[in-house]
Amino acid sequence: MAAQKQWLSTLLTEIKKSPLSSNLAFGLVLFCFEKIVEVEFACPCSANLNPLFASLFFVVPAVIVFILMLMIKGCCKMSAEYICDSFVPSITWLIIVFLDGRYYVCARTNWSGRYKIIEGAEPQRWCKPHNMSEEYADLSQGWYAESQVRNNLMFLITQIIDVVKMTMKGKDKWTATVKEKFKNSPFTANFCFGIILYCFEKIVKIEFACPCADGWNLRIAAVFFVAPALIVFMIMFVMRGCRCGVSCCSNFNNSLVPALTWLIIVLLDGRYYTCARTNWSGKYEAIEGAEPHRWCKPTNISQLNQYLSKSQRWYSESQVFGFMVLFVLTVLYCISWCCRDTNATEEKEVKEFDIEMEGVDL
Repeated sequence: MAAQKQWLSTLLTEIKKSPLSSNLAFGLVLFCFEKIVEVEFACPCSANLNPLFASLFFVVPAVIVFILMLMIKGCCKMSAEYICDSFVPSITWLIIVFLDGRYYVCARTNWSGRYKIIEGAEPQRWCKPHNMSEEYADLSQGWYAESQVRNNLMFLITQIIDVVKMTMKGKDKWTATVKEKFKNSPFTANFCFGIILYCFEKIVKIEFACPCADGWNLRIAAVFFVAPALIVFMIMFVMRGCRCGVSCCSNFNNSLVPALTWLIIVLLDGRYYTCARTNWSGKYEAIEGAEPHRWCKPTNISQLNQYLSKSQRWYSESQVFGFMVLFVLTVLYCISWCCRDTNATEEKEVKEFDIEMEGVDL
């Protein structure tokens, strides 16, 4: 019993000292919790009950983690900084549920029906109305996309705030250690970011839903290209830090690597590029016989084969672009590495020559 209390006390102390580690821990717990909740979630599919029911899943867990964070950090320390830090897990929960989309779609649904999987677009669900209408199916899939855009925007805003805080203060020992490691080894930093981004994309692709609406497809897909790339660039830039002109320029170049890594990952996947290129309306579903590829199946059946061929060609185009960016990035990285080694050798030779000259003078 004493050992358990000591372990709990150590954990609470670590969370108090390091906001970053506590937010990461809460984020992981909340992500796992949402994956359990989504299995059991069932929208009532009642025009009156849907908004109220879905809002519980947005508000209740967010309030609970906010209160828990306040209690862990100490209720007596009611400064603005502590309250802001306590809000981070709550915002993380909102980001997670917006990324999933089903809660937002349920809240927006203003018709009655039966809650079931969207045929060909698993694992997305919707309220299938009693009087079946394609318009309702298109609306539901549009709301999935809308929810994920809100998620990306919230994620971007919170990361900008975090980056500003990291720049303004360096009290967090764990953060300082990570920053030092990243500053001294760009390869380690890029490798870590690459693994994280790859895992993140695998999670995002499960929830991604192209709105299949001409005019919106490009905008929605662009958010998935730009927002994560911008976030990792800012985080890397702040963590590596810059002192003056040359160091800042080098830092900028190294910070671009994770952003380009994200672009490579999404281009190799293909669904985001295909969504951006799609200029017709339809229903987002798996391509029969070519899973897990998805496309916007048009409502106009007469042009079905033509649009299908275009979509599959865009998947190929996206992957070609992904490999091209990967090749260019690898070549530039190799050139940078060689130049750095050459400069280091030259500096060493100059130092040795200076030492020899000092010996001759003596």
